[in-house]
Amino acid sequence: MPDDFNFKYKFGYWSDCINTFDSTFTQSRSRGDTSIRMVFTKDEMKRIYEIMVINDYKGLPEQFDLQGSIQPSEQYNFTIQANKQNRYIYYASHGWAKNTSTKKKLERVKNTGEGIENILYSKEDFKRLPKELRLAL
Repeated sequence: MPDDFNFKYKFGYWSDCINTFDSTFTQSRSRGDTSIRMVFTKDEMKRIYEIMVINDYKGLPEQFDLQGSIQPSEQYNFTIQANKQNRYIYYASHGWAKNTSTKKKLERVKNTGEGIENILYSKEDFKRLPKELRLAL
């Protein structure tokens, strides 16, 4: 894992956000935002970086050209800093893939997001959130 590795990951229908640059997790809902301090351990950060590498985040496009329109749509929005470079990836599930290659890339984005979310949901700081906030995810 690079020494400068950090990321910001916005996800879901409401744009919840994990931000390791400022060590926060923010839930956005119609009633407002709730932010808590969220620090990932070095081992967790290493695992997250491995998930990104396994899913070849460097080989993903910044945005996806999709067909159709589905509302509401989930989003997967990444800002990744590693090796003094920034990488941006944005996918909103408002449509469907035009071809198999794009579909496989979308799966890699989803797999990356789900891996990060699983680590988040296992953290004690997350488990201490009020039940109604945890259930909203």
